[in-house]
Amino acid sequence: MSCDKFISQYLKQEVSDHKPMLDRLNKTGLALLKLVGGKDNSVLQDLLDADNNKFDVIKNSIREKSNTLDDAFQQSSEVSCIFEEIC
Repeated sequence: MSCDKFISQYLKQEVSDHKPMLDRLNKTGLALLKLVGGKDNSVLQDLLDADNNKFDVIKNSIREKSNTLDDAFQQSSEVSCIFEEIC
């Protein structure tokens, strides 16, 4: 397995490992939102939204880069097969 592929798998696993923490944060945040009101409620909701957005950006970026890497490996494999047939 190439270094890039290993790193891609590692990052995907890291995202999966951190998802339960984000879920707990959201659950706790929702409970706190029920307890606080006014400006504090708005600030807390903004913080929760920001954390969820950051997680989504990271997750989507890793997914896109992983897909690009998978496509590159596929194309490389196809070229290798063609080259082997020629030689």
